[in-house]
Amino acid sequence: MQVWHERRAQAIETRWVKRLDHEARQRLQLMEHNGTTYLSMDGMPLLEASDLAKSLTSSLARARLNYTEFREEQMWAKRQMH
Repeated sequence: MQVWHERRAQAIETRWVKRLDHEARQRLQLMEHNGTTYLSMDGMPLLEASDLAKSLTSSLARARLNYTEFREEQMWAKRQMH
């Protein structure tokens, strides 16, 4: 019975790891936006390749700026449609 429980626990963990890997591959991707390639999450451009060579603080600031600019573009596009 102990062996069965260990195998079951291993199978559950394996499925969980596969699910997390799939989620990460779906949500974190490279995307092109306005002629520039970005690391993106959920279709939101965050970091350009050049940002990755900077300090974490600078990269975070750039990711936040890219996020706000992209969201602003989305909001303007929605306003123009209405």
